Amino acid sequence: MNTKEKISKSLRSLAEIRFGIHSQFHSQGTISYLQARHFSPLGDMIGLLASFIDGDTKVNNHLLKDGDILMAGKGTKNFAWTYRRHVGPAVASTLFYVISVNKSIIYPEYLTSILNLPVNQVHFQKLSSSSSVASLRKKELEEFNVPLIPMEEQKAVAKLAELHLKEMKIAEELITLKQNLYIGTISKLIN
Repeated sequence: MNTKEKISKSLRSLAEIRFGIHSQFHSQGTISYLQARHFSPLGDMIGLLASFIDGDTKVNNHLLKDGDILMAGKGTKNFAWTYRRHVGPAVASTLFYVISVNKSIIYPEYLTSILNLPVNQVHFQKLSSSSSVASLRKKELEEFNVPLIPMEEQKAVAKLAELHLKEMKIAEELITLKQNLYIGTISKLIN
């Protein structure tokens, strides 16, 4: 029987992890300040970005680079999202860990899909501290083991995750339409 040897590495060995920055934000500007409200419960960016900060040396040192991964380190869902430059200049708030991967070893969207798997989400929630706001510690995130597969397979997994997210959005929209149809029908019948 021909089986592949399973290889995994700690996130620490695959990426640099840093914290987002704390800053006062404004309703206008050139650098987006990414916060939890910019993401759906599925971990996808939603709506228009409406919080901005001014650029200075501190901020410019924290600008996201193409392929950086944001992972919510506080709260009840530790979703991950891959930043791509088409979003425009942005920095992450302190809610997020910024994970800069070694792209020669791991494809960013692959790691994002692994971090977002329900089994891993449950794992991160169990690790979160029991203070008033659940908080995942950096050391525990660094120790997370990531299964490594060939790059082409990583890209295929990432594409599958992207299609799954699209399908979930369509399903949510369909549920909303069905609810509205039901409410409208009942309202017409009783009025």
